[in-house]
Amino acid sequence: VVSPDGKYFYVYFLDWLKSGANTTASIARAPIADVLQGAFRGSVHFAAPFKKYYQAAWNQPGIGGASTDLIPEGHFGGGNNVAYNSYIHRYMMLNSDSQNYSYAESPDGLQWTDTIFLGMLGYVPDIAGYSGPIGTGDDPSMLGKKFYVYYTQFRGPWPGAQSVKRFTVSCR
Repeated sequence: VVSPDGKYFYVYFLDWLKSGANTTASIARAPIADVLQGAFRGSVHFAAPFKKYYQAAWNQPGIGGASTDLIPEGHFGGGNNVAYNSYIHRYMMLNSDSQNYSYAESPDGLQWTDTIFLGMLGYVPDIAGYSGPIGTGDDPSMLGKKFYVYYTQFRGPWPGAQSVKRFTVSCR
């Protein structure tokens, strides 16, 4: 997603901490101009250097650096999918572990609410489910008052008992 000031790409991910635990959600950023220059700079492409957010600063290397857990009391961490909702003026994060789906929100992409359990939408051990918010307008990356959450549902042995489903979210 794009940062609130429009200057950076934010990337959310699970990170391994030195303690051996993993984070519910960590973040790294790189300037949008650097990412685009690296992607479209002629025949030779380069990866823009991302910096991880750690202890209130963007000073850790994207690969190998330390990171802060943005939702340290969060549950059901897994496939983080973040989008900005222009109706409520907040970032929205959907998380899923192998069976539980949850939601969190943030005004700035850094300070997040605790996760809110949305439901158990399918279960097969050791197979992660995925969820993603999709806008209902002309641009599916833009969320508004109403949007869809698409998710994978696992109801039996791999690979035959899986499906993609959706539900509608309405903001007040």
